[in-house]
Amino acid sequence: MLDKLRCGEESGLRVGLNAVVTRMSLGREAEIYRYFQGLGCGFRVNPVIPAKYPEKSTSYLLRQGEYGTFLCSLFDVWMSAEEHRIPVSPLDLYLKAILDNAPWECQHRPTCIGSHLGVRPSGDAVLCSRFENHVLGNIHDMTLEALFASPLCEQMRRRTEMLSKCHSCLYWSVCHGGCPHNSLVFCGDPMVKDYFCRDYQLIFGKIKRTLMECTEGESAREGT
Repeated sequence: MLDKLRCGEESGLRVGLNAVVTRMSLGREAEIYRYFQGLGCGFRVNPVIPAKYPEKSTSYLLRQGEYGTFLCSLFDVWMSAEEHRIPVSPLDLYLKAILDNAPWECQHRPTCIGSHLGVRPSGDAVLCSRFENHVLGNIHDMTLEALFASPLCEQMRRRTEMLSKCHSCLYWSVCHGGCPHNSLVFCGDPMVKDYFCRDYQLIFGKIKRTLMECTEGESAREGT
């Protein structure tokens, strides 16, 4: 792995690494962090989602709350790394979100319409690579404005408004109901809140408490 990573970097490529979190990852947060730390580069974690053939992925899927617990444990490992700390996404982006009280990830913005567009070799356009089976139109026949005015995009623009029960959530300003694709693949409806709602609450709460403890500790030191 390290040889391939260095080869890509020496060739001028921007190399990124991703770790897919499954039920087999639970309890191995420190091991996973140390592995990427040993490579000397940051990484991103994503929860596994149902595959094209769901029966093959069922045993790997995370139960609600498990992804959040994994992220909280990984956050502790990340924060305790005093030397050679590497970037870990989305923890770094969630930390920024809590500090700024505004989302940094596309899946947590009020809407992702207009910020991304996936284009296949045929010219067929999709909202993003995750919505691969939902074609908006073809760039040879339609303008960007027309693509983003497609029925799916118009539906997605109404999503945050329809998630009225989420508006009173403590983390609404940094979450906005999560990713509509997660809602689609887990719940069958992109207009409901993200399947990982509980998980986001866990990691957002963990980061907020940590920041408060750091602030209180700093104030106590200044007062002595």
